[in-house]
Amino acid sequence: MTMPSTPEGLLLVIGAIFLSIGILGGGFELSAIKIPQVGNYSRMGAFITGVVFIGIALKSNLVQPHESPVQSPSPAATERASPQPPDSPAFSVISAVSPILPQPNQTITIAGSGFGSQSPYDGDSRFIMITDVTRDWNAGRTGDLVALSIASWTDTQIVIQGFIGDYGRNNWTLINGDQVVVKVWNPLTGAGPSTCVKIVGSTSSRCGESG
Repeated sequence: MTMPSTPEGLLLVIGAIFLSIGILGGGFELSAIKIPQVGNYSRMGAFITGVVFIGIALKSNLVQPHESPVQSPSPAATERASPQPPDSPAFSVISAVSPILPQPNQTITIAGSGFGSQSPYDGDSRFIMITDVTRDWNAGRTGDLVALSIASWTDTQIVIQGFIGDYGRNNWTLINGDQVVVKVWNPLTGAGPSTCVKIVGSTSSRCGESG
């Protein structure tokens, strides 16, 4: 006979044996154990003992707390519970560009939304380009020999402090009346480009187009 692995199960088995002795009066075999015949008083004692053991086992099993499996929150629930960053535009939009002058040292302010953010730098990047369409040269884009001095770059405004690098060489200059295209990409998402067309020395502009 295989013995139970829990205390409650063992109490039930022992109680059942005593209860059987009390009812049958012994005279039976249980596996390799022979239970002899017993008298009336012994039967009564065995019966009471069996009831007590079974009662203890059942009571222990009822009052023992049952552990419920711990359920991990679903990804959707976790996503709903986690604070989310404020929504940002899915693309960059240039709303305005300050006048562009025919000189290297000047402040050009690009206003709009969805520009992302970037630390100030002097040089080129993959996320901004100023093209003099009239004179066919670019500035600020990776690989351009004419670079830009970026004073600040936030999600709503980019401030350029002028043209650096090879500005002035090979007729890479700005002249009043030149058509200039400003393009911006979001460095965090790659969204863009947003474009704005300007005329050098004029307040005229056409902004808001986005790629």
